[in-house]
Amino acid sequence: MLCKEGEKVGSSEAALLQMLDIKPFEYGMTLKHIYDQGSVYSARLAKMTAGDLLKIVALGVSEVAALSLAISYPSLPAFPHVVANHFKNLLAVALETNYVFKQAEKVKERVENPDAFAVAAPAALDASPAAVVEEEEEEESEEFGDDLFGF
Repeated sequence: MLCKEGEKVGSSEAALLQMLDIKPFEYGMTLKHIYDQGSVYSARLAKMTAGDLLKIVALGVSEVAALSLAISYPSLPAFPHVVANHFKNLLAVALETNYVFKQAEKVKERVENPDAFAVAAPAALDASPAAVVEEEEEEESEEFGDDLFGF
């Protein structure tokens, strides 16, 4: 082989290729950096899509939530987790005592009378798999609305 990709071609190789009427040369530009209004960015940012940016933001929000939960610092991303954890605590108190509030009534009924709810389980197993899949897809589409983080 006379020359390889990425290797510089000397004058003798270029002369030989010219005599053989071979034109293996390809010229072009490779984007390495982007300059925009005084800021310099990596070229890989030009290939990012809106979905990639959304993933990065979602990862950042989840890390902020995890950090604020770990150090007990209140923040907006941690708020749903804090509410859910306190609801679990209230639910535990309601189950152990006679105090019942509206949101805990169903759970308390299930704990006190599990046989009444066991009848519903075989009916769900008898349903066709396609109906179950369609039902799950509807639940997921309702769970994730148009808003970005569900707030």
